[in-house]
Amino acid sequence: MQRKIKVESVNLNAKCWVVRPGTRYRFAKEFISDGFVAIGHLDGYLIGDKRNIDSKKEFLEISEIIDSNDFTTNVRSQIFSFINEMDIGDVVFTMTSNQIIPGVIKSKPYYDPDKIRIQQNDDETFSVRRDVEWGSIIDRKDVPVTISRRFLAYQTVFSLGDYSTEVYHWLSSFFINGDGYYSSLRIEQKDSINHHALKTLSELIDRIQVIALLAENDTLLETISLEYLKEQMEIMYDQGRLTLTAQQMLMSPGDFWLGLNTKSKKAGVTFLLLVALIVGDINNVSFASADFRREVPAAQAIINKHVDVIMEGINVDKMKEQLMLETKKQNNKFVEANPNDFDQKDVPKDVEPPIVSN
Repeated sequence: MQRKIKVESVNLNAKCWVVRPGTRYRFAKEFISDGFVAIGHLDGYLIGDKRNIDSKKEFLEISEIIDSNDFTTNVRSQIFSFINEMDIGDVVFTMTSNQIIPGVIKSKPYYDPDKIRIQQNDDETFSVRRDVEWGSIIDRKDVPVTISRRFLAYQTVFSLGDYSTEVYHWLSSFFINGDGYYSSLRIEQKDSINHHALKTLSELIDRIQVIALLAENDTLLETISLEYLKEQMEIMYDQGRLTLTAQQMLMSPGDFWLGLNTKSKKAGVTFLLLVALIVGDINNVSFASADFRREVPAAQAIINKHVDVIMEGINVDKMKEQLMLETKKQNNKFVEANPNDFDQKDVPKDVEPPIVSN
């Protein structure tokens, strides 16, 4: 049985971070199996028992250590980012030479004097840490090209900048941010992509957009014709209402990312379910929030009433076959970690996922 595609509400203003697991990825296995990220910049400077770093006294102590030692500006910035800028619910990545692992930060920073590795012989303890709930491991070759370049930065700790939308498209099939409803499709065709098939997909997406926007202020329970749908499309275009965004990374294979803004939950849910319908996944979509689940019956009624006019004159099966179109595979463990939200029940469990240590 196919696993449900979970639709979460996320905060695209939240930050996405990368924390490298030591020189030559030496602590990658421990990061993942023990559920944390860590930095070693303050090793030997902090002493005492395990404790949270969340008081003015702790921050002042660390500031004094930084000010009284020859830390470079770059290192100072990394320490500050890890301790002060990261937050619970932020997305974080670590890596090996051939893998990228996404996760969600689940704790404030803390000091832990225990060595990461039992038989570790040196003084590098990576003693400043944050707990993380990790998603599924991803091969580097499967990272979208727009994001993969960002992982080439050499710092131990760095931000992915303004790439949160791309990150969520990459790791989630569908997600919601405020009035934005986002979907991620995947074109698996490895040969040259058929232009007519792409044009057909675009026409289908335009029709879906119009139906969703009509649903903002209408139950849409009356039958409409394709002619009426196209007339409404032209009217909405003239009014500047066709604001759906599409980002294509068609490297054959590649991704097809869509985003629709609407203040109507019913319209947004209708849009996501119609996109899922294209690739046969409509029955696999589930909404995490009850607010959106309440809109599903009305959205399904609209879809059942107008699916024929949406598909009229379009050979959807042929288009899907030529593009090898499917829903972008969701990183379920990452979605279940619930980015941008935290509760005690989300504390990482002591489970050791498989990982290649490099």
